[in-house]
Parts: sequence; structure tokens; C-alpha cells
Amino acid sequence: MNQTKNEDIDFIEFFILLWQGKWIILSSIIVFGLVGGFYLFNKSVQNKNELPEYRSEITYSVNTSHAIFFETLKHSDIEKKIISNFRELFYQEDIFSEWKSLNGQSEIMFEEFSIIKDFNGIFVKKNEDDRLTTFKFKEDGNYILVNTNKLSKINELYDYSNYVSDFLTSKYESLAIKRYEKISNILNGLSGYSNDYNFNISTFINEQIAIDTYLDDVENGDRAIDIQNPTQPENLNFSQYENISILKIAVFLILGSIIGVFITFIRSAIIKRKDITF
Repeated sequence: MNQTKNEDIDFIEFFILLWQGKWIILSSIIVFGLVGGFYLFNKSVQNKNELPEYRSEITYSVNTSHAIFFETLKHSDIEKKIISNFRELFYQEDIFSEWKSLNGQSEIMFEEFSIIKDFNGIFVKKNEDDRLTTFKFKEDGNYILVNTNKLSKINELYDYSNYVSDFLTSKYESLAIKRYEKISNILNGLSGYSNDYNFNISTFINEQIAIDTYLDDVENGDRAIDIQNPTQPENLNFSQYENISILKIAVFLILGSIIGVFITFIRSAIIKRKDITF
């Protein structure tokens, strides 16, 4: 019975002690709450400055007429070949410089555009997060992923993509013209023959017709790569203050209360010791 009574007294004394130190505990909670909020806010701002602010996708696809042209040349993996050529030209510095000279107001620099960087004299491949553009693939097609802090650069990259497609188209067009002329010369050489070369003549004529159709398509504006308009930019920092959650603030408040209670007990112990001493 006496033990239970003593426990009740100790329990009451505990709450009395907490009540006496309420201002210390409250002050500690406020201080830790402010410090925690300031820390989480700075962390969110730091993340905002480190991450690209906008993300957009520029979808592209191989033009059918160009694929048919390459079929006449008996190429395998036609679409893969055309996309590979497009990507190679896309990251060529001389191609970019030509486009840049025609678009003097462009803010894009080749250093941020390139997939290679100089790391203490060693040329290394950039991480995807450090690139302005990255070629990607998903089920519904190929696309160029754009990560940037300036919206204007998304449109500039769209223009540059079209420029590269035009450049690639002109290369294929030159290839087609040379092939057409070569077939014409072959057909002229076979014109004096009949039965033995009927099959070859028919094959060459069909190829020439296909090339002629292809050249007409190019003249009418068909490009090797069809570029779609960029998707609406996604603001990556829309929830930039997500780190400042109630739960995370609560952790600092709880920590502040614990420290406040600890200080209160230490203060009480010091006062009692002084009373006993005197």
C-alpha cells in the first residue's frame, strides 16, 4: 500500500516538475521546430537548384518512304539503321555548329549538349542526369528526353532535331540520285540484250521506279525522320517543398520536447543539490 502511494506521489511530482519547466520545454520545442523547418526548406531549395526544372519529350519516327528506299538497297534492320544515323548526326559538333550559326540567338551550348565531357583531361560519358538530351525508347515509339532549366531550350532542340532530319534527308537524297544514275547506266548497257538479261532488266527497272518515287516524296517535303512537337513541359520542382512534410516537422518538435524535458530535470537536480548544500 505504501509502495503504491509513493508511486502516486512520484507520478504527481513528475507532472509538477514538467509544469514548472513548461516554458523551458515550450521554448525548446519552438527552437527545434524553427531549426527543423529552416533545414528542410534549405534542403528543398538546394534540390531545386541541382535538378533540371523542366522535362519534355520530342517523339520521332522513321518516314515510311525512306524505309522503302532502303529496302531497295537490300539493307537489314532498316529502321534501326536510319535512327542510328540520325543519332550520330545529332551529336556531331560540326552539324550543331552549322545550326548554331543559323540560330545566333540560341542559348544552347555544345558543352551541355554533348554526351561526352572532359574529366581532368579524360573524356568520359556523361550521366543521363547531366545531359541536356537523351535518346529513349518506349512501347509507343522513340523520343528525345529533354531536361533543362529554360523552357526556350526545348523549342530550340525541336528546331535542331528538324535541322538534323533535313541534313540526313539530303544525304539519303544524294545517295538515291547516285544509285538512280548508276542503274540508268546499267540499263543503257543492257539495252542491246534481250532474253538472258530480262530478269536483271526488270529488277533494275523496279528499283529505279522505287527510287524515282522516293525522290518525288523528298521533293514534296518528306523527311528521313518525322519530328513531333515537344510534349507539354513537366515542372520537376512543382512539389519542391515536399521535404517539408508535417511528419518531418513533427520529428523535430518531438526532439525539442525531449531536450526540453531533459533540461528541466537537469535544472531541477541542480536546484535541489544547491538546497541540500546550503
